[in-house]
Amino acid sequence: MRGEPAVELATLFHKIDLDPSDPCAHLDLGSALRQAGRKEEAMQLFQKALALRPGWPMALYNLGIARLDCGDAPGALAAFQETVTIRPDWSLGYGGLGVALLETWNLDAAKQCLNKSLALDPDLHMARHYLGLAHAACHEIDAAIATYREGIRRDPEVCYECRALLGTWLLALGDYSAGWKEYEWRFGAWGRTPRLSGLSCPVWDGSPLDGKSIVLWDEQGLGDALQFIRFASQVRERGGEVWVFCRPSLRALLATCPGVSSAVSRLEDLEPCEYQIPFASLPGILGVTLENLTAPVSYLAPPVQRSVDPLGPRSGQEIRVGLVWGVEAGHPNWQGRSCPLPGFRALEGVPGVELYSLQFGALSAELRRPGAPQAADLSAVLGDFAQTAAMVAHLDLVVTVDTSMAHLAGALGKPVWVLIPYDADWRWLRDREDSPWYPTMRLFRQEERGAWEPVLERMRTALQEIRQRDRTAF
Repeated sequence: MRGEPAVELATLFHKIDLDPSDPCAHLDLGSALRQAGRKEEAMQLFQKALALRPGWPMALYNLGIARLDCGDAPGALAAFQETVTIRPDWSLGYGGLGVALLETWNLDAAKQCLNKSLALDPDLHMARHYLGLAHAACHEIDAAIATYREGIRRDPEVCYECRALLGTWLLALGDYSAGWKEYEWRFGAWGRTPRLSGLSCPVWDGSPLDGKSIVLWDEQGLGDALQFIRFASQVRERGGEVWVFCRPSLRALLATCPGVSSAVSRLEDLEPCEYQIPFASLPGILGVTLENLTAPVSYLAPPVQRSVDPLGPRSGQEIRVGLVWGVEAGHPNWQGRSCPLPGFRALEGVPGVELYSLQFGALSAELRRPGAPQAADLSAVLGDFAQTAAMVAHLDLVVTVDTSMAHLAGALGKPVWVLIPYDADWRWLRDREDSPWYPTMRLFRQEERGAWEPVLERMRTALQEIRQRDRTAF
Protein backbone atom coordinates (compact mmCIF):
# COMPACT_ATOMS: atom_id res chain seq x y z
CA MET A 1 0.00 0.00 0.00
CA ARG A 2 1.19 3.49 -0.88
CA GLY A 3 0.86 4.81 2.67
CA GLU A 4 2.83 2.06 4.43
CA PRO A 5 6.32 3.73 4.40
CA ALA A 6 4.94 6.92 5.91
CA VAL A 7 3.11 4.92 8.59
CA GLU A 8 6.29 2.99 9.40
CA LEU A 9 8.32 6.20 9.71
CA ALA A 10 5.68 7.76 11.95
CA THR A 11 5.75 4.67 14.17
CA LEU A 12 9.53 4.78 14.43
CA PHE A 13 9.57 8.50 15.22
CA HIS A 14 7.00 7.85 17.93
CA LYS A 15 9.19 5.07 19.33
CA ILE A 16 12.02 7.58 19.82
CA ASP A 17 9.61 10.05 21.41
CA LEU A 18 8.67 7.38 23.94
CA ASP A 19 12.31 6.59 24.79
CA PRO A 20 14.92 9.05 23.38
CA SER A 21 17.69 7.04 25.06
CA ASP A 22 17.02 3.84 23.08
CA PRO A 23 19.90 3.33 20.56
CA CYS A 24 17.95 0.58 18.74
CA ALA A 25 15.13 3.00 18.00
CA HIS A 26 17.56 5.46 16.44
CA LEU A 27 19.16 2.68 14.39
CA ASP A 28 15.80 1.43 13.12
CA LEU A 29 14.61 4.91 12.19
CA GLY A 30 17.94 5.65 10.47
CA SER A 31 17.63 2.47 8.40
CA ALA A 32 14.07 3.37 7.38
CA LEU A 33 15.08 6.93 6.45
CA ARG A 34 17.96 5.61 4.35
CA GLN A 35 15.58 3.31 2.51
CA ALA A 36 13.37 6.33 1.90
CA GLY A 37 16.29 8.23 0.35
CA ARG A 38 16.71 10.64 3.27
CA LYS A 39 20.46 10.03 3.52
CA GLU A 40 21.60 12.97 5.63
CA GLU A 41 18.89 12.38 8.25
CA ALA A 42 19.79 8.68 8.33
CA MET A 43 23.43 9.52 9.00
CA GLN A 44 22.44 11.76 11.91
CA LEU A 45 20.35 8.96 13.43
CA PHE A 46 23.23 6.47 13.20
CA GLN A 47 25.53 9.00 14.87
CA LYS A 48 22.97 9.44 17.64
CA ALA A 49 22.76 5.66 18.09
CA LEU A 50 26.55 5.57 18.50
CA ALA A 51 26.48 8.41 21.00
CA LEU A 52 24.00 6.38 23.05
CA ARG A 53 25.91 3.11 22.57
CA PRO A 54 29.57 3.80 21.76
CA GLY A 55 31.43 1.20 19.70
CA TRP A 56 28.26 -0.57 18.56
CA PRO A 57 29.34 -2.45 15.38
CA MET A 58 25.89 -2.44 13.77
CA ALA A 59 25.57 1.33 14.14
CA LEU A 60 29.14 1.87 12.91
CA TYR A 61 28.47 -0.29 9.85
CA ASN A 62 25.27 1.59 9.02
CA LEU A 63 27.04 4.90 9.53
CA GLY A 64 29.66 3.77 7.01
CA ILE A 65 26.97 2.85 4.49
CA ALA A 66 25.23 6.20 5.01
CA ARG A 67 28.50 8.06 4.49
CA LEU A 68 29.04 6.17 1.24
CA ASP A 69 25.51 7.18 0.21
CA CYS A 70 26.44 10.81 0.86
CA GLY A 71 29.69 10.61 -1.08
CA ASP A 72 31.94 10.69 1.98
CA ALA A 73 34.20 7.72 1.18
CA PRO A 74 36.99 8.72 3.65
CA GLY A 75 34.44 9.06 6.45
CA ALA A 76 32.95 5.69 5.52
CA LEU A 77 36.43 4.17 5.57
CA ALA A 78 36.97 5.35 9.15
CA ALA A 79 33.62 3.92 10.27
CA PHE A 80 34.24 0.52 8.69
CA GLN A 81 37.80 0.32 10.04
CA GLU A 82 36.45 0.86 13.54
CA THR A 83 33.76 -1.75 12.85
CA VAL A 84 36.22 -4.55 12.00
CA THR A 85 38.54 -3.55 14.85
CA ILE A 86 35.73 -4.07 17.33
CA ARG A 87 34.27 -7.12 15.56
CA PRO A 88 36.99 -8.83 13.50
CA ASP A 89 34.86 -11.91 12.74
CA TRP A 90 32.04 -10.07 10.93
CA SER A 91 31.95 -10.61 7.17
CA LEU A 92 29.64 -7.65 6.55
CA GLY A 93 32.09 -5.28 8.26
CA TYR A 94 34.93 -6.40 5.99
CA GLY A 95 32.59 -6.13 3.01
CA GLY A 96 31.81 -2.52 3.83
CA LEU A 97 35.48 -1.76 4.40
CA GLY A 98 36.32 -3.30 1.03
CA VAL A 99 33.72 -1.14 -0.70
CA ALA A 100 35.07 2.03 0.96
CA LEU A 101 38.62 1.10 -0.04
CA LEU A 102 37.43 0.54 -3.59
CA GLU A 103 35.74 3.96 -3.58
CA THR A 104 39.03 5.56 -2.50
CA TRP A 105 40.98 3.55 -5.13
CA ASN A 106 42.95 1.51 -2.59
CA LEU A 107 42.46 -1.44 -4.90
CA ASP A 108 44.85 -4.03 -3.45
CA ALA A 109 43.59 -3.39 0.09
CA ALA A 110 40.00 -3.53 -1.20
CA LYS A 111 40.58 -6.97 -2.70
CA GLN A 112 42.15 -8.21 0.53
CA CYS A 113 39.18 -7.04 2.62
CA LEU A 114 36.58 -8.40 0.22
CA ASN A 115 38.36 -11.78 0.10
CA LYS A 116 38.42 -11.75 3.92
CA SER A 117 34.68 -11.03 3.91
CA LEU A 118 34.03 -13.97 1.59
CA ALA A 119 36.25 -16.25 3.66
CA LEU A 120 33.99 -15.49 6.63
CA ASP A 121 30.79 -15.82 4.57
CA PRO A 122 31.17 -17.33 1.08
CA ASP A 123 27.53 -16.50 0.28
CA LEU A 124 27.78 -12.75 0.86
CA HIS A 125 26.79 -11.60 -2.65
CA MET A 126 27.58 -7.96 -1.96
CA ALA A 127 31.24 -8.75 -1.26
CA ARG A 128 31.59 -10.90 -4.39
CA HIS A 129 29.97 -8.19 -6.51
CA TYR A 130 32.48 -5.59 -5.34
CA LEU A 131 35.42 -7.99 -5.50
CA GLY A 132 34.67 -8.41 -9.19
CA LEU A 133 34.60 -4.63 -9.57
CA ALA A 134 37.96 -4.35 -7.79
CA HIS A 135 39.52 -6.92 -10.13
CA ALA A 136 38.05 -5.12 -13.12
CA ALA A 137 39.42 -1.78 -11.89
CA CYS A 138 42.87 -3.41 -11.88
CA HIS A 139 42.23 -4.69 -15.42
CA GLU A 140 42.26 -8.25 -14.05
CA ILE A 141 39.44 -9.25 -16.35
CA ASP A 142 39.86 -13.02 -16.07
CA ALA A 143 39.76 -12.73 -12.27
CA ALA A 144 36.66 -10.52 -12.42
CA ILE A 145 34.87 -13.00 -14.67
CA ALA A 146 35.88 -15.93 -12.44
CA THR A 147 34.55 -14.02 -9.41
CA TYR A 148 31.19 -13.41 -11.03
CA ARG A 149 30.93 -17.01 -12.24
CA GLU A 150 31.55 -18.24 -8.69
CA GLY A 151 28.71 -16.05 -7.43
CA ILE A 152 26.42 -17.44 -10.11
CA ARG A 153 27.46 -21.02 -9.30
CA ARG A 154 26.56 -20.50 -5.67
CA ASP A 155 23.15 -18.98 -6.32
CA PRO A 156 22.22 -18.51 -10.00
CA GLU A 157 18.77 -17.11 -9.27
CA VAL A 158 19.77 -14.48 -6.71
CA CYS A 159 23.16 -13.09 -7.70
CA TYR A 160 21.70 -10.58 -10.19
CA GLU A 161 24.59 -8.13 -9.92
CA CYS A 162 27.15 -10.84 -10.70
CA ARG A 163 25.21 -11.98 -13.74
CA ALA A 164 24.71 -8.46 -15.09
CA LEU A 165 28.36 -7.55 -14.54
CA LEU A 166 29.49 -10.82 -16.09
CA GLY A 167 27.41 -9.81 -19.10
CA THR A 168 29.15 -6.45 -19.45
CA TRP A 169 32.61 -8.02 -19.32
CA LEU A 170 31.71 -10.69 -21.85
CA LEU A 171 30.48 -7.90 -24.09
CA ALA A 172 33.68 -5.94 -23.50
CA LEU A 173 35.66 -8.97 -24.62
CA GLY A 174 33.54 -9.29 -27.76
CA ASP A 175 31.61 -12.40 -26.70
CA TYR A 176 28.26 -10.95 -27.67
CA SER A 177 26.40 -14.28 -27.90
CA ALA A 178 26.96 -15.04 -24.21
CA GLY A 179 27.14 -11.39 -23.10
CA TRP A 180 23.67 -10.30 -24.17
CA LYS A 181 22.14 -13.29 -22.37
CA GLU A 182 23.74 -12.38 -19.05
CA TYR A 183 23.15 -8.66 -19.60
CA GLU A 184 19.40 -9.29 -19.36
CA TRP A 185 19.88 -9.81 -15.62
CA ARG A 186 20.44 -6.07 -15.27
CA PHE A 187 16.78 -5.58 -14.42
CA GLY A 188 17.05 -7.87 -11.42
CA ALA A 189 20.16 -5.96 -10.30
CA TRP A 190 18.16 -2.72 -10.53
CA GLY A 191 15.15 -4.19 -8.74
CA ARG A 192 13.01 -3.64 -11.83
CA THR A 193 11.29 -5.68 -14.53
CA PRO A 194 11.87 -5.48 -18.31
CA ARG A 195 8.42 -3.96 -18.74
CA LEU A 196 7.48 -0.34 -19.20
CA SER A 197 5.36 0.82 -16.29
CA GLY A 198 1.84 1.42 -17.58
CA LEU A 199 2.04 -1.08 -20.46
CA SER A 200 0.50 -4.51 -20.01
CA CYS A 201 1.58 -6.06 -23.33
CA PRO A 202 4.23 -8.84 -23.20
CA VAL A 203 7.93 -8.43 -23.87
CA TRP A 204 8.80 -9.44 -27.43
CA ASP A 205 10.66 -12.74 -27.75
CA GLY A 206 11.93 -12.20 -31.28
CA SER A 207 9.21 -14.17 -33.07
CA PRO A 208 7.76 -12.83 -36.37
CA LEU A 209 5.55 -9.82 -35.76
CA ASP A 210 3.29 -10.26 -38.79
CA GLY A 211 1.98 -6.71 -38.79
CA LYS A 212 1.66 -6.39 -35.00
CA SER A 213 2.78 -3.20 -33.31
CA ILE A 214 5.68 -3.01 -30.86
CA VAL A 215 7.01 -0.23 -28.65
CA LEU A 216 10.75 0.13 -28.12
CA TRP A 217 11.39 2.04 -24.94
CA ASP A 218 14.15 4.16 -23.45
CA GLU A 219 15.52 2.39 -20.34
CA GLN A 220 19.00 3.76 -19.55
CA GLY A 221 21.16 6.71 -20.56
CA LEU A 222 20.72 9.04 -23.50
CA GLY A 223 23.72 7.50 -25.23
CA ASP A 224 22.21 4.01 -24.92
CA ALA A 225 19.04 5.18 -26.66
CA LEU A 226 21.05 6.74 -29.49
CA GLN A 227 23.14 3.58 -29.83
CA PHE A 228 20.34 1.00 -29.84
CA ILE A 229 17.70 2.83 -31.86
CA ARG A 230 19.56 1.60 -34.96
CA PHE A 231 17.86 -1.77 -34.52
CA ALA A 232 14.41 -0.32 -35.21
CA SER A 233 14.88 -1.10 -38.89
CA GLN A 234 15.57 -4.78 -38.13
CA VAL A 235 12.44 -4.95 -35.96
CA ARG A 236 10.49 -3.45 -38.84
CA GLU A 237 11.91 -6.15 -41.12
CA ARG A 238 10.35 -8.74 -38.78
CA GLY A 239 6.99 -7.39 -39.87
CA GLY A 240 6.21 -5.02 -37.02
CA GLU A 241 4.97 -1.47 -36.78
CA VAL A 242 7.57 0.20 -34.59
CA TRP A 243 6.75 2.81 -31.98
CA VAL A 244 9.34 4.45 -29.75
CA PHE A 245 8.78 5.71 -26.21
CA CYS A 246 11.60 7.99 -25.05
CA ARG A 247 12.45 11.18 -23.21
CA PRO A 248 11.24 14.43 -24.77
CA SER A 249 14.77 15.57 -25.62
CA LEU A 250 15.23 12.52 -27.87
CA ARG A 251 11.81 12.25 -29.48
CA ALA A 252 12.21 14.37 -32.63
CA LEU A 253 15.61 12.90 -33.49
CA LEU A 254 14.77 9.23 -32.85
CA ALA A 255 11.72 9.61 -35.08
CA THR A 256 14.11 10.01 -38.04
CA CYS A 257 15.54 6.50 -37.64
CA PRO A 258 14.65 4.10 -40.46
CA GLY A 259 11.93 1.69 -39.34
CA VAL A 260 10.35 4.00 -36.75
CA SER A 261 6.66 4.76 -37.37
CA SER A 262 6.37 7.28 -34.56
CA ALA A 263 8.16 8.43 -31.41
CA VAL A 264 6.31 9.70 -28.33
CA SER A 265 7.20 10.86 -24.84
CA ARG A 266 3.86 10.32 -23.10
CA LEU A 267 2.15 6.97 -22.58
CA GLU A 268 -1.21 8.45 -23.50
CA ASP A 269 0.16 9.22 -26.97
CA LEU A 270 0.97 5.56 -27.64
CA GLU A 271 -1.33 3.56 -29.86
CA PRO A 272 -2.34 0.15 -28.43
CA CYS A 273 0.65 -2.15 -28.96
CA GLU A 274 0.89 -5.94 -28.94
CA TYR A 275 4.52 -6.09 -27.76
CA GLN A 276 7.17 -4.06 -25.96
CA ILE A 277 10.94 -4.31 -25.50
CA PRO A 278 13.60 -2.12 -23.82
CA PHE A 279 16.22 -0.70 -26.16
CA ALA A 280 19.22 -2.59 -24.79
CA SER A 281 17.44 -5.96 -25.06
CA LEU A 282 17.19 -5.61 -28.84
CA PRO A 283 20.68 -6.85 -29.83
CA GLY A 284 20.25 -10.03 -27.78
CA ILE A 285 16.82 -10.77 -29.24
CA LEU A 286 18.10 -10.06 -32.76
CA GLY A 287 21.16 -12.27 -32.31
CA VAL A 288 23.70 -9.50 -32.81
CA THR A 289 27.36 -10.57 -32.73
CA LEU A 290 30.56 -8.76 -33.62
CA GLU A 291 30.59 -10.72 -36.87
CA ASN A 292 27.10 -9.73 -38.01
CA LEU A 293 26.84 -6.26 -36.42
CA THR A 294 25.84 -3.93 -39.22
CA ALA A 295 27.11 -0.42 -38.70
CA PRO A 296 25.62 2.04 -41.18
CA VAL A 297 27.62 5.22 -41.62
CA SER A 298 24.57 7.10 -40.35
CA TYR A 299 21.07 6.17 -39.22
CA LEU A 300 19.86 9.46 -37.70
CA ALA A 301 19.52 12.88 -39.29
CA PRO A 302 18.47 16.35 -38.13
CA PRO A 303 14.69 16.59 -38.74
CA VAL A 304 15.12 20.11 -40.08
CA GLN A 305 18.22 21.05 -42.03
CA ARG A 306 19.51 24.57 -41.50
CA SER A 307 19.62 26.34 -44.86
CA VAL A 308 22.00 28.96 -43.48
CA ASP A 309 25.21 27.90 -41.80
CA PRO A 310 24.70 28.96 -38.14
CA LEU A 311 28.45 29.27 -37.68
CA GLY A 312 28.81 31.78 -40.50
CA PRO A 313 30.63 31.50 -43.82
CA ARG A 314 33.87 29.60 -44.02
CA SER A 315 37.05 31.56 -44.57
CA GLY A 316 38.91 28.73 -46.29
CA GLN A 317 40.09 25.25 -45.32
CA GLU A 318 39.60 25.65 -41.56
CA ILE A 319 38.62 22.61 -39.49
CA ARG A 320 35.62 23.16 -37.24
CA VAL A 321 35.96 21.02 -34.12
CA GLY A 322 33.21 20.61 -31.52
CA LEU A 323 34.28 19.87 -27.92
CA VAL A 324 32.66 18.08 -24.99
CA TRP A 325 34.86 17.62 -21.93
CA GLY A 326 32.61 16.80 -19.01
CA VAL A 327 30.00 14.35 -17.76
CA GLU A 328 27.40 15.67 -15.34
CA ALA A 329 27.86 14.59 -11.71
CA GLY A 330 25.90 11.50 -10.76
CA HIS A 331 26.34 9.62 -14.03
CA PRO A 332 28.27 6.33 -13.91
CA ASN A 333 32.02 6.97 -13.51
CA TRP A 334 31.41 10.66 -14.25
CA GLN A 335 34.68 11.73 -12.65
CA GLY A 336 36.77 9.17 -14.53
CA ARG A 337 35.09 9.99 -17.84
CA SER A 338 35.45 13.78 -17.54
CA CYS A 339 38.58 15.58 -18.72
CA PRO A 340 39.75 18.94 -17.30
CA LEU A 341 38.90 21.60 -19.87
CA PRO A 342 42.36 23.33 -19.89
CA GLY A 343 43.82 20.14 -21.38
CA PHE A 344 42.01 20.88 -24.64
CA ARG A 345 44.33 23.82 -25.19
CA ALA A 346 46.56 21.22 -26.83
CA LEU A 347 44.20 21.41 -29.82
CA GLU A 348 43.78 25.16 -30.19
CA GLY A 349 47.34 25.71 -31.35
CA VAL A 350 46.92 23.59 -34.47
CA PRO A 351 46.84 26.01 -37.43
CA GLY A 352 43.46 26.32 -39.09
CA VAL A 353 41.51 24.67 -36.25
CA GLU A 354 38.43 26.46 -34.90
CA LEU A 355 37.01 25.21 -31.60
CA TYR A 356 33.31 25.22 -30.69
CA SER A 357 31.91 24.09 -27.36
CA LEU A 358 29.09 21.54 -27.52
CA GLN A 359 29.14 21.15 -23.74
CA PHE A 360 25.67 21.37 -22.28
CA GLY A 361 24.45 22.17 -18.78
CA ALA A 362 26.29 23.93 -15.99
CA LEU A 363 29.69 22.68 -17.16
CA SER A 364 29.59 25.05 -20.14
CA ALA A 365 30.38 27.89 -17.71
CA GLU A 366 33.93 26.50 -17.39
CA LEU A 367 34.72 28.19 -20.70
CA ARG A 368 34.86 31.49 -18.83
CA ARG A 369 37.44 30.32 -16.29
CA PRO A 370 41.18 31.04 -16.54
CA GLY A 371 43.09 28.48 -18.56
CA ALA A 372 40.17 27.46 -20.75
CA PRO A 373 40.78 27.14 -24.51
CA GLN A 374 39.36 29.74 -26.88
CA ALA A 375 36.17 28.04 -28.02
CA ALA A 376 32.88 29.53 -29.15
CA ASP A 377 30.13 28.57 -26.69
CA LEU A 378 27.17 27.00 -28.53
CA SER A 379 25.29 25.85 -25.42
CA ALA A 380 22.58 28.51 -25.77
CA VAL A 381 21.51 27.24 -29.20
CA LEU A 382 21.78 23.47 -28.76
CA GLY A 383 18.30 22.71 -27.39
CA ASP A 384 17.08 19.12 -27.71
CA PHE A 385 18.98 16.42 -29.58
CA ALA A 386 17.35 17.32 -32.90
CA GLN A 387 18.57 20.91 -32.60
CA THR A 388 21.98 19.75 -31.43
CA ALA A 389 22.20 17.38 -34.40
CA ALA A 390 21.49 20.28 -36.76
CA MET A 391 24.39 22.18 -35.22
CA VAL A 392 26.77 19.19 -35.31
CA ALA A 393 26.02 18.82 -39.03
CA HIS A 394 27.99 22.04 -39.68
CA LEU A 395 31.13 20.84 -37.89
CA ASP A 396 33.95 18.81 -39.40
CA LEU A 397 34.88 16.83 -36.29
CA VAL A 398 33.56 16.22 -32.80
CA VAL A 399 36.05 15.58 -29.96
CA THR A 400 34.27 14.32 -26.86
CA VAL A 401 34.59 12.33 -23.68
CA ASP A 402 32.46 9.21 -23.31
CA THR A 403 29.02 10.75 -23.16
CA SER A 404 25.88 10.97 -25.29
CA MET A 405 27.59 13.35 -27.74
CA ALA A 406 29.85 10.48 -28.87
CA HIS A 407 26.78 8.44 -29.81
CA LEU A 408 25.04 11.39 -31.41
CA ALA A 409 27.97 12.22 -33.66
CA GLY A 410 28.46 8.54 -34.51
CA ALA A 411 24.78 8.04 -35.32
CA LEU A 412 24.89 11.10 -37.61
CA GLY A 413 27.96 9.73 -39.43
CA LYS A 414 30.05 12.69 -38.30
CA PRO A 415 33.79 12.11 -37.72
CA VAL A 416 34.13 11.78 -33.94
CA TRP A 417 37.14 11.24 -31.69
CA VAL A 418 36.34 9.88 -28.24
CA LEU A 419 38.52 10.16 -25.13
CA ILE A 420 38.20 6.73 -23.51
CA PRO A 421 39.01 6.44 -19.78
CA TYR A 422 41.22 3.71 -18.37
CA ASP A 423 38.09 2.05 -16.96
CA ALA A 424 36.38 1.87 -20.34
CA ASP A 425 32.72 1.03 -20.77
CA TRP A 426 31.92 -2.38 -22.29
CA ARG A 427 30.75 -0.95 -25.62
CA TRP A 428 34.23 0.26 -26.55
CA LEU A 429 35.61 -3.29 -26.28
CA ARG A 430 39.28 -3.71 -25.37
CA ASP A 431 42.44 -2.35 -26.99
CA ARG A 432 40.74 -1.06 -30.14
CA GLU A 433 41.10 2.35 -31.76
CA ASP A 434 37.94 1.92 -33.82
CA SER A 435 34.35 1.02 -32.97
CA PRO A 436 32.28 -1.61 -34.76
CA TRP A 437 29.22 0.44 -33.76
CA TYR A 438 30.26 3.65 -35.54
CA PRO A 439 32.38 3.64 -38.74
CA THR A 440 33.31 7.32 -38.37
CA MET A 441 34.56 6.98 -34.79
CA ARG A 442 38.14 6.88 -33.55
CA LEU A 443 39.01 5.96 -29.96
CA PHE A 444 41.86 7.56 -27.99
CA ARG A 445 42.39 5.50 -24.84
CA GLN A 446 43.96 6.37 -21.51
CA GLU A 447 46.95 4.17 -20.79
CA GLU A 448 47.03 5.21 -17.14
CA ARG A 449 44.06 6.07 -14.92
CA GLY A 450 43.44 9.83 -14.85
CA ALA A 451 46.20 10.67 -17.35
CA TRP A 452 44.49 12.72 -20.08
CA GLU A 453 47.49 14.80 -21.20
CA PRO A 454 49.06 12.02 -23.33
CA VAL A 455 45.65 11.32 -24.88
CA LEU A 456 45.21 14.95 -25.92
CA GLU A 457 48.76 15.09 -27.25
CA ARG A 458 47.99 12.12 -29.49
CA MET A 459 44.89 13.92 -30.66
CA ARG A 460 46.90 17.06 -31.37
CA THR A 461 49.36 15.06 -33.47
CA ALA A 462 46.53 13.39 -35.38
CA LEU A 463 44.88 16.75 -36.02
CA GLN A 464 48.14 18.24 -37.27
CA GLU A 465 48.56 15.34 -39.69
CA ILE A 466 45.06 15.86 -41.03
CA ARG A 467 45.60 19.59 -41.31
CA GLN A 468 48.68 18.96 -43.46
CA ARG A 469 46.52 16.99 -45.89
CA ASP A 470 42.99 18.42 -46.02
CA ARG A 471 40.11 18.82 -43.60
CA THR A 472 38.07 15.94 -45.04
CA ALA A 473 40.71 13.26 -44.32
CA PHE A 474 39.28 12.01 -41.05
